Amino acid sequence: MQFAMKTAALALILGLADLALAVDLPADVAPNNEGTLKVVAASCLGGGDSAALVGAGIEADGTIVLAGQAADFPDAPHSLELPLPANARQPANKNAPKEELPVPVSARGFIVRLSADGHKILALSKFPAGSQVEKLRLDAAGHVFLLVRQGPEAIVVGMPADLGRITGFVTHFGLRDFDVDGNELLLLAMDNLSRVAGNGTERWNVPIIRNGSFNIGGLVVVPQTGAAIVTGRVFAGNLPRLHPEPFVCAYDRAGQPVWDLWNPSPHLDKATAVGGAGSQSGGTVEHICLHSDGSLLLLLQADDANCLCLRDPMHWDKPIDPGVFDGVFMADPAFASEGVKTRALLLHASAANGKLLKGTWLCACPTPTQANRLDLTAATGDAKGNLLVVGNSGSGGPSKDPWYPGTPEGFAGPGMVGAGFAGDGFLAVLDRDCKLIQCGGFAGTNFNAVAARGNTVVIAGNAKQDAGGKNSSLPVYKAVAGFLGSGDRNGYFVVLQR
Repeated sequence: MQFAMKTAALALILGLADLALAVDLPADVAPNNEGTLKVVAASCLGGGDSAALVGAGIEADGTIVLAGQAADFPDAPHSLELPLPANARQPANKNAPKEELPVPVSARGFIVRLSADGHKILALSKFPAGSQVEKLRLDAAGHVFLLVRQGPEAIVVGMPADLGRITGFVTHFGLRDFDVDGNELLLLAMDNLSRVAGNGTERWNVPIIRNGSFNIGGLVVVPQTGAAIVTGRVFAGNLPRLHPEPFVCAYDRAGQPVWDLWNPSPHLDKATAVGGAGSQSGGTVEHICLHSDGSLLLLLQADDANCLCLRDPMHWDKPIDPGVFDGVFMADPAFASEGVKTRALLLHASAANGKLLKGTWLCACPTPTQANRLDLTAATGDAKGNLLVVGNSGSGGPSKDPWYPGTPEGFAGPGMVGAGFAGDGFLAVLDRDCKLIQCGGFAGTNFNAVAARGNTVVIAGNAKQDAGGKNSSLPVYKAVAGFLGSGDRNGYFVVLQR
């Protein structure tokens, strides 16, 4: 592990909304703002090639931070030079083949700060060509942290609020995810978790040990306690039919294990007829997210009613507490129906002990007996305790007070109000009891991130473009940028306020 400091030239770019970035702005598509949250901005944001936003955050002053990758922005000349550590893997000689970059060479990572209403770009910095931003974190002091990958190397970089320089960076072999706890970083690698002080000193490093082979998923740190929550998937069952099952485990600020969910034994995760506990099908925690109150939001995919996700996570040979699904938006995913096998499941859990609080299925239901999967990609909670979930659908979804009402191809389902949306990206708002407050789709989009603070919510991802570099059906409102470049997608965000 190596830590280094670097100062770059100031990158603050003011007034970008008045420059060429804002030429050829599309006409507003007025939203339906009759629900709890109201759209105040919806816009593309990116350059040429295939652009996307992967992270979103809201600072204490209300300004919005977005990160992603795109080709060069028009009239944004400054480019940060990503610091490469001394141990970065380089070809043995200049003629040796380079490893394939994860993004087109013309694309580059970027980070941008918007006004609180999303109508103006206040600051913008870019990284070198071929870089890719994968994660965005904000700390309580207003600092910005990014996980940036360039070639084979993943680097966590720190930046001040003005986004004008890199104040430090840290690397770690096999880095997959990270989070911030005060002036320290938690780094999640392929099979270990470490805590690094602000001066680069590694405070501790603990191995992650599971029952059988596993893949690491993600990490969140609970700011109230400093506990690190790690998720992933264990490959259970017996050869040749291994299937993925979820695990979630917690470590305190000293690196000591606190609690563990699921983590099935490969020898018991099989039919009772052959001496197992009865779980025979797959299910995974696709994403782990943090509510603003410090509780956990687990976004899962479950194969059927006999999967591990529906067992008591503390005692996975027993059924899940039926109270978890009592009175929620969708208590039954219609497993016996036709359609895709896996279903999306949201579970709300305590970070203190892992206890499940509530949960709901989130499915697209063309009929009362058929459920199709929605992909849940990110979640958070607002100051009122509500749960905010974004995701994507190729086959419709629920709708209640939608911002852009669904097309005739949309459909409703159990507990849903009005016509559902036809597909693509969506935002769902639920209360703490997992009852639906508001939900709607945004045609031609995919969403990867959601953030909430005070009365503001921002969702971010990408908009799909046609061959002409535009999307005539895309909902845009008070846009800060037009359709840019000729790639198949563009960055896209929506700002909503209560």
